[in-house]
Amino acid sequence: MKKIFFVVLLLYFILGVSGELWEDNITNIEDSKTTTDITETFNFPYDLDDITIQNMIVEVNANDVDVGGSDYDETIYIYNTSSNYNLLGELPIGTSFRKFIITDIINNTYYSQGHDRLALKGNTPYKSNNLNIVIYNITGGTQEINDTIGSNKKNWILNWSPDNISKIEITVRKRFGGDFVSVDGDYIGILDAENENTQFTIDGDNATNILSDGVISIKVDKSNIGNDDKIQVNTISVKVEYINNTNSGSGTTTKTPIPLISYCCY
Repeated sequence: MKKIFFVVLLLYFILGVSGELWEDNITNIEDSKTTTDITETFNFPYDLDDITIQNMIVEVNANDVDVGGSDYDETIYIYNTSSNYNLLGELPIGTSFRKFIITDIINNTYYSQGHDRLALKGNTPYKSNNLNIVIYNITGGTQEINDTIGSNKKNWILNWSPDNISKIEITVRKRFGGDFVSVDGDYIGILDAENENTQFTIDGDNATNILSDGVISIKVDKSNIGNDDKIQVNTISVKVEYINNTNSGSGTTTKTPIPLISYCCY
């Protein structure tokens, strides 16, 4: 019996096996057609030192998903004068957030006529973006603003004059019209309105970054556009697939990943 166990264990280490590495799902989600966002956490039980991740597949089962939800480009402008907006940058389709750093404060005149306000606007009506602005003083200290911005111009009074500001960091996080899904805070897509099941595939490099700390946080961000925008999330599933790793020592040996949870036989 011990010999058989030893042979099986040896084959487990030596033989090259690829395919599905790990799968988990949460089915007892307490949700019943509300506008409350759902966040679930998974614990990944493998050490990634000797594993090459092929991809990670996230699947969400939900009812009454928004029909009108869609992805879109967002263009962000920064206010210069009462009649002119300078292009600050764009958030392309599939991009959930972007940080803009402004260092040439005075020459770019990124201020309204009173030189004490910062103002921005987006290009998409009725859809808002989460906005974070950090203003750095030359002599130290920061002023932080957290707000939302839609298609209308927004103004914020600054604590310092332009010549006392060393840098402005503006982070815009896109808010979509549909019910969208994020993993560890990064947008991965919108729930399909035509099907109860929506599947997202995350490539190997991004999946490895997500799995590296052993914790996967998946959020279903329900759109709040419209009073009847209520969906029910039933199940969230995660599957991780891997490919053979080549042992650099022999050049040919492959091995199957071993779970962090170890088992011992007596």
